[in-house]
Amino acid sequence: MSPSEFIARKPEFRNAPVELIQAKLDQASRFCHPDTWGDLRDDGVAEYASDLLAGTPEGKDLRLIDKQSGKTVYTLRYEELRGIVGIGGLLV
Repeated sequence: MSPSEFIARKPEFRNAPVELIQAKLDQASRFCHPDTWGDLRDDGVAEYASDLLAGTPEGKDLRLIDKQSGKTVYTLRYEELRGIVGIGGLLV
């Protein structure tokens, strides 16, 4: 996934530096192996990269925290997708 594809999915990160987006996409890609994630890989990479970006100073205004779980909405969606692809209890 390219930074422009990511921004098309997650326009809330359009003001983040492209280099930072690419770095977080690269990092997230390592957690979403194509053989495991299949057609949901881009979704998983986007959610995980969003969570990583939300943890940066540039993403501080985008830290949408679920009050019940204390996790970001991006983490919750990543975990949901991870369950769908059958990874289950992998710690992130």
